[in-house]
Amino acid sequence: QGLDRKAIRDYVAGTTHKTILGDIRFNGSENVGTPGTVGQWQNGEFEVVWPQNVATAPLNPAKPDWK
Repeated sequence: QGLDRKAIRDYVAGTTHKTILGDIRFNGSENVGTPGTVGQWQNGEFEVVWPQNVATAPLNPAKPDWK
């Protein structure tokens, strides 16, 4: 017997899954449970800077001087 792809798809699509990154829940093909995050290297560490409710550091908008 093989895996029932439709049953697996229906289970994944209809269930909220707990992960270390937060909940994963699908609406169509989009994860609506936990939004993506934006990160930035700061002082040798990778920090989450967005969204603010999960940020580990503020955004550093630094840019090099124009030359």
